Amino acid sequence: MKDYKNKINIIMIGHTGAGKSQLGNSILQSEVFKVGHGFDSESTIKKDGFGTLNNLDLRIIDTRGFSDTKENEKEHKDDWKKIAELFVDDLSIDGIIFVFNFTDKKKGQEYKNLIQKLKELFGTEILKQRLKIVFTNAKYGIEYEQEMEEIQANQMINLIGSDIIGRNDMIFVN
Repeated sequence: MKDYKNKINIIMIGHTGAGKSQLGNSILQSEVFKVGHGFDSESTIKKDGFGTLNNLDLRIIDTRGFSDTKENEKEHKDDWKKIAELFVDDLSIDGIIFVFNFTDKKKGQEYKNLIQKLKELFGTEILKQRLKIVFTNAKYGIEYEQEMEEIQANQMINLIGSDIIGRNDMIFVN
């Protein structure tokens, strides 16, 4: 295992098409991750990207989206388990960014299962410190709806649990 102790290590998880790769590129200010424009995932189980932001050395870990459609669906139905195993194999994870497409209203059992696995791996206290939610495609300007943002935030708090996440742990980006 490589030594990433001198870097801030952030892993991004979420559904295929949520915007993980694009967000990773934005954070790193470079085209490190291939961005798809369809329903198929461009990412493998994990890909590391490196960069510097505000004099901080970063390692962004982009992961394959849940519900990947590129290959046989049966092969990928347990990808969230493989992603959860990354945490066991790589103890240097400093932050977890759960990426959601703001326009996607599907937040079901699959997310609850992943959050439960993360709770088992890290415990509630560490997860509370490391987990952040980023909603992509949150239309700002004329199309921006403050009320919808609050509805989404409250649904996410109910899904994950107020013992882990609060409104200040969520970011809405265009």
